[in-house]
Amino acid sequence: MPATLVLNNAFQPLGSVSITDAVILIATGKAFAVKNDPEKLYRSQYLEVPAPVIVVLNHFQQMKSFKIRPAQLTNAALFSRDNYRCQYCGKHRDQLRGNRNKLTRDHIIPKDLGGKDSWDNVTTACATCNHRKDNRTLQEAKMKLLSVPTVPVGWTIRGKSRLTQEQIEYIEKLLKLKDIG
Repeated sequence: MPATLVLNNAFQPLGSVSITDAVILIATGKAFAVKNDPEKLYRSQYLEVPAPVIVVLNHFQQMKSFKIRPAQLTNAALFSRDNYRCQYCGKHRDQLRGNRNKLTRDHIIPKDLGGKDSWDNVTTACATCNHRKDNRTLQEAKMKLLSVPTVPVGWTIRGKSRLTQEQIEYIEKLLKLKDIG
């Protein structure tokens, strides 16, 4: 069942509440709607309110349930971060044929040379480029990366599973986040 996204008066996400609870917040003057669903109306004897999609409280409340964390490092998440493209030759996974030339995880500084298995030390490489680089640094292999590795973030908030895709995108745009987790 869809819910209403609640923001504090600093436009920070607090979580979600039922649409009925959001209507009560508006009717009692504790919040105002910044986005409504005009197709759904809630009526009482003296009041008619479109279903609120996003409401802002009239007072500040601490952001407690919103958590940002680094995404878990998996090959699927790594390949997604790098848009399924080898970061050495630029080939997309759709351009790679057969088992001998698939996407792999490459350690920019090899683990044997003290490199860590972390977001800022791994990149997507096709099997050919990974084999060419072998167990060497970029300088030793005379290779360059097409992009600088970044750490993608995931986020959670109370009631996230009840939010619509539109509400999730609103939070990500508001906080300049991109959810992968």
